[in-house]
Amino acid sequence: MSSSHQTYNNYVVDKYGENTSLHLEIDKELLPQTVGGKKAGRMYGIDTIADPHVVRVHKRDVTMIRFVERLKEKIVELVQDKIEKHAMMKKIEEGVRLYAEMNEKIQLLSQNPPST
Repeated sequence: MSSSHQTYNNYVVDKYGENTSLHLEIDKELLPQTVGGKKAGRMYGIDTIADPHVVRVHKRDVTMIRFVERLKEKIVELVQDKIEKHAMMKKIEEGVRLYAEMNEKIQLLSQNPPST
């Protein structure tokens, strides 16, 4: 985590407490403090953000987001594969059960052949 990101997080915890469910996505009042105040010259355009969820993220963060998205996709694939394999196992178990029943009937027929 970058030092400015950590600084921002510290300000948010100071203002809202440890419970992250109470934290805003972006607190426009805390962002200037994070970079040294409005006079620091590093807060260009922050007042023009229409969507508070739009934030410039670090390239490392984007890489992590993509990695997590690929992990989620892989998990979905694995769950689907597990479901398909479970369905196949049920079919195999049913086949084994039917084979055992048929084998038992054949044994009975061979011991007691039908009279003609």
